[in-house]
Amino acid sequence: MGLVEPVRPFDFRLDENPDLPLADGVEILPEGQVAAILDRAVQAEIAPILKALKAIAGTEIWHLESPPPIFSNDHIAQYLEDRFRQDGKVPRVSAPAFRYKLWRLHSAAVRRLCRDLAVRFVPHPTQAVDEQGFLLPKYVPANATHAAASYGRLQLEQLDELVSTQGKPRDHGDTPYRDLREIAFWSRSVARIPAGNVDPVADFPFRVAPAEKVATAGSCFAQHIARHLAQSGYNYYIAEQPHPALGPALARDFGYGVFSARYANIYTSRQLLQLIQRAEGMFVPATDVWEAPGGQGFVDPFRPTIHPGGYGSVEEMRTDRDRHLAAVRLMLREMDVFVFTLGLTETWVDRRDGAVFPLCPGVSGGQFDSAIHQFLNLSIDDVRNDLNQSLALLRGIRPKLKVILTVSPVPLKATASIDHVLTATCYSKSVLRVAAHDVADTHDNVGYFPSYEIITGNFNRGAYYADDLREVRPEGVSHVMRTFFEHVAESGARPNLTADRPTPSAPIIPAARNAALLECEEELLEFDRVMAMRRDA
Repeated sequence: MGLVEPVRPFDFRLDENPDLPLADGVEILPEGQVAAILDRAVQAEIAPILKALKAIAGTEIWHLESPPPIFSNDHIAQYLEDRFRQDGKVPRVSAPAFRYKLWRLHSAAVRRLCRDLAVRFVPHPTQAVDEQGFLLPKYVPANATHAAASYGRLQLEQLDELVSTQGKPRDHGDTPYRDLREIAFWSRSVARIPAGNVDPVADFPFRVAPAEKVATAGSCFAQHIARHLAQSGYNYYIAEQPHPALGPALARDFGYGVFSARYANIYTSRQLLQLIQRAEGMFVPATDVWEAPGGQGFVDPFRPTIHPGGYGSVEEMRTDRDRHLAAVRLMLREMDVFVFTLGLTETWVDRRDGAVFPLCPGVSGGQFDSAIHQFLNLSIDDVRNDLNQSLALLRGIRPKLKVILTVSPVPLKATASIDHVLTATCYSKSVLRVAAHDVADTHDNVGYFPSYEIITGNFNRGAYYADDLREVRPEGVSHVMRTFFEHVAESGARPNLTADRPTPSAPIIPAARNAALLECEEELLEFDRVMAMRRDA
């Protein structure tokens, strides 16, 4: 595939391996356009064959991935078939990286076709490729377009192993594992395929059409999802709009467009529930206002970082909060799809009425009072009940609402529990993951999307985390969004795979904010300060 350069040369950046070289002096196309070309070719050339085989075979069909590309251009030029020659002359052979990228996209297109047709896709034998993904020389024949017979023997050995260990057991009768899909087996769906192609979604319960209004809320990682939706053809719904005089930069500084309304990060299930209750006039917290740090102005206790520098007066804060809650009410009535990313189980609560705060009082406004403020680490029953109550309220307003639940893969910045921050993170994410799964399983039109598993899965060998082991790298975000669009998008929308890739001229972002400009109140936590506050509680 792509052995010789096209009449009008081009190249593209492969998102699963963005460091592969690009050709000089040629047109650079978006990956999505090249993928669409290959999708069309696969549908025209391979789909009819597989459909015909399924119609007559009467048994399971397996499709073998095409062999990996040959690295050597000299070898290809020497053995190029006559059908590729132009007036008897050998044309210019395309660059190895270009051929590799085309092969990866073609394999992805065939894999999708196989999934749609319930055909088992068998990846190439991993021991047949070098570290760069090219066919090892010992499997290269005196041919430009095929692999050697020794490669075929590897494939037969691979098939024999699949049949004997993961298909119907030989001479041992049937087991419940006999007819399971490829995704049920670790070796076939995780260990033996490239990390960028791991797809942990089985059957998502619904699709989202480009015209449907999609709203988002949640923790810091949810901002990635919001940005990709906004840039990828979806009807990303912003209920709380800035005045035009602010301009884009100032509007973002004041929290506009980060989510569908200016609620800032919603870390916990309890915070989401109480936001809905406050917007609907069902709950008025005892805590009304906090003094800004240093006594300079005032902040909203439930959005302490939304107004840089604090409000000039209590009345100004209340007016802005009323405007915000009105926008939330509008969002609840207009959205067709709601994407919520769960981030934490740890929170701080007002003992008087149970109101929860996004930050510990005293960190970004207000004063910590152990007689009023209490640390709370939500249990799995707490999270389940919060989500069930939130869904009941949402469906009462919008009966046909679709809800997508995800869990943030970002570890805790600090813990106010007595545990090590690593075990505290494991507890928090485990509770959120199980609760989200349980709720999705018991409600119609609620789906769990595994962004957490994609980033934290050992298949990527930690490559999706930055050096601080918390920040998620752009490659990880792109993997999440590729998978999201593959299973959730109805049609007409593809992920913008460069949304998190900084441009060469982009300024260096301070460490408190990652390259994707995430706004995270959790970054304000000072571990020793929070621990001291808890000891006083």
